[in-house]
Amino acid sequence: MPPGAWLVPPEERSSIVVGSVVTDNHADGKAPFLDAVDRALSIQKEAISVRACTRDTDPVDLSRWSSLPYEFLALTLSCRSGPYSCGQCRGCEKRLVAVDG
Repeated sequence: MPPGAWLVPPEERSSIVVGSVVTDNHADGKAPFLDAVDRALSIQKEAISVRACTRDTDPVDLSRWSSLPYEFLALTLSCRSGPYSCGQCRGCEKRLVAVDG
């Protein structure tokens, strides 16, 4: 779990929400992987589920449906090269399309 998740008391931890979208092309963003992780976690004492509510959603549609202001979306980062946007990697390209539509 991400570090912030540990701030939630164990009895209130019921799911991990993953932000996968339809354009994810890595195994960890696709249904077979997410379903397998969900099954593995479901046998744990604390029965935590994995939810990927947007995995069949196009990121452009998601950014439109979210109604989040552009100023907020502009603060996002998807760069795979480092802590700042390189503007050239696949992550930066996908983010540009999703945010700027």
